Amino acid sequence: MSAPTPVPLATRHRVGVLSQTSDGPSRVRTVLVSGAGVAGLTVAHWLQRFGFDVTVIESAQAPRQGGQAIDVRGPALEVVDRMGIGDAVGAARTRMRGMSVIDPSDGSELMSSTAATLTGGPLDSPDVEILRDDLAAVLLSSLDLGPSAGGSSVRLRHGTRIERLVQHDDGVDVTLTGGEVVHADLVVGADGLHSGVRRLAFPEAAVGRLDLGTHLSVFTMPNTFDLHEWQVFAARGPMMCGVYTARQDTEVRVTMGYRGTADYRYDDLDAQRAAIASAFADFGWWAPRMLDGMDRAEDFYLASMVQIRMDSWSRGRVVLLGDAAWCTTPLSGQGTSLAIVGGYVLAGELAAADGDLARALAGFETLMRPFVAANQHLALVNEQRSRAMFGLGDPDAPDLLADVNTDADPTIEAGTADVGTTASGQYGEGGSIDPESGIQDHWVDTAATAIQLPDYPDAAPVVGAGVLVP
Repeated sequence: MSAPTPVPLATRHRVGVLSQTSDGPSRVRTVLVSGAGVAGLTVAHWLQRFGFDVTVIESAQAPRQGGQAIDVRGPALEVVDRMGIGDAVGAARTRMRGMSVIDPSDGSELMSSTAATLTGGPLDSPDVEILRDDLAAVLLSSLDLGPSAGGSSVRLRHGTRIERLVQHDDGVDVTLTGGEVVHADLVVGADGLHSGVRRLAFPEAAVGRLDLGTHLSVFTMPNTFDLHEWQVFAARGPMMCGVYTARQDTEVRVTMGYRGTADYRYDDLDAQRAAIASAFADFGWWAPRMLDGMDRAEDFYLASMVQIRMDSWSRGRVVLLGDAAWCTTPLSGQGTSLAIVGGYVLAGELAAADGDLARALAGFETLMRPFVAANQHLALVNEQRSRAMFGLGDPDAPDLLADVNTDADPTIEAGTADVGTTASGQYGEGGSIDPESGIQDHWVDTAATAIQLPDYPDAAPVVGAGVLVP
């Protein structure tokens, strides 16, 4: 049997409308973004603003609900202001009043603070703590879905994922769920730690992973704890859990984490629930109530604390963004801000280079790598701080700061060694620190803002974009 005749590229469905110019094969006008999270929605906003045609696909059937409280900090605050959604982001902040740390053996309060919280840091800082789903709703509302007044467009398709990528000199043929083939000049993988785009476009040898040995679950349940704008945490051995209020105190987000091996697959929810139930079976305190809420939660997830470290975030006409490219883990407190800044920089570099892909991707990496490296290192520092603050004893735990040699590891840039020295000297040899001062240190770090935002044409702040979607 003869091979099927290839469908001419000109007759394939295109993502967006390719500009009818004499641009060479390296030019970019149409972009397919995989992932409608913070990174994907941010880059879509800026790509549309800069005149690109964008399609965003998301595997979930609808906007994802749930998720932990996240932080918009430093340069990311400037980016959301330039997007015109700074006020909407601020209005949706969590408004925590403080936190407590409890001894789970008897329920007594070990410390209480109205100066800082574990999830958000100092309460008098300009940083904004916001629930992940609230931030995603604000970002989504900032998109002008369909053709915009300037002629560019954004399309959003839920329940769709990428099954296959075939690169050509003039673009990428992308096979979607159900066999549909679309064509784009550039594919952006903003699909998280377990990125499907990364798996399809990059050899496994190109993806470095640093496992921090910690597993964290997050889910939503009713506020049966009588908490008011407050968060409470407790730790015992290698386990730690906590609750904090949300939605005007009607519900809480629960976090339950432990150090140890991962006896589950990232896509097996039953095994994940079993792993958490086993780890906290004898924890005491509020753990039984939390586990009952876990069994009923529709937004439960469990993730390993794993950093992604790659020598290059792009391969041909595919580029990774956010956790798919550089996951720092929640221990950095910077994943959201990195995603927001990264989306702005990637779109801005494409615009500044007039769509010249090689030039744009080189600029993207040059600007983002020092910022990413500083925050990946900060996560390792915070891992030791957390153990020292809460007595998360584990004599077999590796010294991650010692294992990651800053001279040998090209992803650690010069200028972050002082952070490592501080951590090794203060926390690395079994020392303990006061939780309140440790929580302040956990977030106050110059590495978190180690980037000077570029000023791109047409990136001036806009007014009135983004209205919080309930």
